[in-house]
Parts: sequence; structure tokens; C-alpha cells
Amino acid sequence: MLRGGFHTLTFSKSIEPLSLVLWTVAVLGNTTCPASDLAMTDFHVEAIDFILNQFRGAVAPFQLCPLPLFGEIIRINHLRMQAVTDDAAEVERFETEGFDILERIHGFSPQQWAETKSAATQNSDWVLMGCVYRAAVALYCILSLQSLSVLPSTQTLRDCCTTHAHLLHFLLSEGLSSPRFQRFMVWPLAVLGVEAVHGCAEMRAFVAEQLPLISRHVGIYVPLAAKRVLESFWASGMTSWDACFDKPYVFTTQIAVDTSRLYSDMSPR
Repeated sequence: MLRGGFHTLTFSKSIEPLSLVLWTVAVLGNTTCPASDLAMTDFHVEAIDFILNQFRGAVAPFQLCPLPLFGEIIRINHLRMQAVTDDAAEVERFETEGFDILERIHGFSPQQWAETKSAATQNSDWVLMGCVYRAAVALYCILSLQSLSVLPSTQTLRDCCTTHAHLLHFLLSEGLSSPRFQRFMVWPLAVLGVEAVHGCAEMRAFVAEQLPLISRHVGIYVPLAAKRVLESFWASGMTSWDACFDKPYVFTTQIAVDTSRLYSDMSPR
């Protein structure tokens, strides 16, 4: 705050790469934790417009997650926090907001998003990643909000989760065959793993097999931690999103900071 606050720092070209890592870890970390341990969701939701505008020009700022969907993750996190801290009388408003978020997620077009991206990467690759994250964020929305009774446990939403899960399973099978995409798949795989508790042994086996492969490919422990958490959840007999996470976890892999701008900013004049 003495330096002008987060917004001021982010306008610095030398700080922007670090701020991208900060937002990625903070926001995605809030998804894979108990609702009682959510942090800074008020600040994140207040900064949505700033984030989307500031990083709109970046090629892939948040683990290849499309910016509109990243904004919806922030809103879901904030709604989860409200559900555990605000008056229970607000539950009807929470439900309406939850369905509004889900409608926007379903309305996101991976094809239109891909058309805004660099021609250096094939359009089909961007479409694939957009579809992966649309399915994963939709699952996170439904499962995490049902866990807090924000969204109802209806057959319609169960069928919706099943459809998204089968699509995500297929898309991840395709995406994980490409070494350049593997490091971006841990969070979507973790989301699929939570949904797989609902009786799909094939899906659980797929997640349990792929996470160690990513760990070896990228060279970090995070995917193995995700596997351990998910296997414990599958064996617990519980099915709700919050029951999966005994404490906050951050299931991302690529957290290195691009310091090239820092060195250029420090060059003699």
C-alpha cells in the first residue's frame, strides 16, 4: 500500500510477470481448499475488471485459462465465501447468482476466443484449451456451490456434470498427448478427479495414471500431491467438493517468473 497498491505496481513492466503468478496461485488456490479457508476473495472480485483489462494482451496469462473463465472462477470463489459468512437469508440470492455464473460459463465460446489468439499457435489448439477450461470451470461451479447448498442437488445438474465430465475426460486425453500442454492440465485433472467420485472407476483410473506422468514430465511434486488428495477423497465415502480438501492446496505447475522485462528495465540509460 505504501507503493500505491497492487494496481499501481502491476503497471510496472518489471512487476507484471510476478503479478501474473500471484493471481494464478491466489485464485486457483482458492478453488482447491475448504470454503472456510478461502482468502482475499473480496479483493479479487473487486479487481476483476482491472485484471481482465490489464492482462487482455497477454498470450496465456493464467495457465492457458481464458480470461472470461478466470473471471468466473473469481466470482465462484467469492460466492463460496459469502455462503459461509453471510446471513442464511441470502441463500435465494446466492442461488440466482450461481445460476447466472453457470449460464455465462456455458455461453463462453472457445471458437471465438481462439480467433483472438496468435496465429503462431494453431487455432485448433486454442479451441481445445478453451473447451478444456469451459468444462472444468462448469464442473467447479456446480460441484463447489452444491457443496454449500448454493445450487440445488437436482437431476438436471447431475446430468450436466456427467456430460461435462465425459467431455473433459475426452479433451484431456487429447491434450495430454501433447507435451507442450501437459503442464497446464493439473487443475482440470483435479476437477475431473473430484467429479469422478460419483461412481466412474474408469475416470478415476485415468486421473490417477495421468498425474504422475505430468509430475515426471514437468519435474515437480504438485501432481503427486493432487493424486494423494484425490485418492484419499475417493476412499472416504464422501462426495462433496469441500470434503475433498482438508486444507488449501495449489494445483498449478508453471509458476516460474519471466524476468526478461526486469533486466531490460534495469539496463543503463
